[in-house]
Amino acid sequence: MKSTLIGIVVGFLLLGIAILWSIAFQFDRFAWFFDLKALLIVLGGIVCTTFIAYPHNKVLGAFRSYMKALSRNEISVENYIQEIETLSAGTMEEESRTNPDEADEIGEAFLRDGLRMVINKHPVDEVQRSMTERIDNTYRNDISEAKVIRNMAKIAPAFGVLGTLIGLVMMMRSLDSNNPELMTSLGTGMGMALLSVFYGVLLSNFLFTPVAVKIENRATQRVVLMNVIMEGIILLINDVPTEIIRDKLQVFLPLR
Repeated sequence: MKSTLIGIVVGFLLLGIAILWSIAFQFDRFAWFFDLKALLIVLGGIVCTTFIAYPHNKVLGAFRSYMKALSRNEISVENYIQEIETLSAGTMEEESRTNPDEADEIGEAFLRDGLRMVINKHPVDEVQRSMTERIDNTYRNDISEAKVIRNMAKIAPAFGVLGTLIGLVMMMRSLDSNNPELMTSLGTGMGMALLSVFYGVLLSNFLFTPVAVKIENRATQRVVLMNVIMEGIILLINDVPTEIIRDKLQVFLPLR
C-alpha cells in the first residue's frame, strides 16, 4: 500500500508542478486544464464500452479488485507458513489464527477449507485435486478481472481521440466571419480537443495500466500462497513432523 500511495501522491504532485510551471505559476490559469465535457466523453465511453463488453458482475468484480489493489498490502506467505507450523505443532482448529491485518481473504478461506478436509480425514489425492482446481479457478478469475482493467486502459486514449474529433467539429462549425464570438468558439473547441486526449492518456497510463499490473502481480502471489497452503495441508494429513514441514515450505519463500 505504501508504494501505491507514494506513486499516486508523487505522480499527481509532479504533474501539478509541471502544469503550473508551463503556465508560469499563474494559478488562475490552472483551470485551463479542466474541462468537464472532455472528461465526460472519455469516462462515459470507457464505462459504456466496458459494460457492453463484459457481464456486469465481472465489471463490478474488477472494480472491487481495483480498490483492493490500491488499499491492500502485499500478501505475506511467511505468515501462512508459520500458521501451518503452529497447526502442526499444536491442536487442529478449523479457525485460522493468522493476523487479520496481514491476511489475504482468499488465503484465509483456502486454509480453513483445507483444515476442514484434514479434520474430516479426506484422502490425500482428493484433497490435492480439489485444492488444485480451486487454485486454477482463483487465478483465472483474478487474471480475467485484470484484463477488464487493461481493456479500460486500451480504450481510454481512443475516446480521447473521439473527444478531439468532437472538438474539431465544434471549431469547424464556428468558422463564420459574422460570428462575434469566433475566437472564443475556436478556443473552446481546441481546448476540448486537446484535453480529451490528455484525459485519455492520463487515465490509461496513470490509473488503469499500473493497477492492472498490480492485480496480476497479486494473482501470482495468491498462486504461490495457495500452493504453500495446499502443500502444508498435505503434509499435515501425512503427519509429517513440524521441522520437516518448515523445511519443505521454506522453498516457497523468495531469495533475499
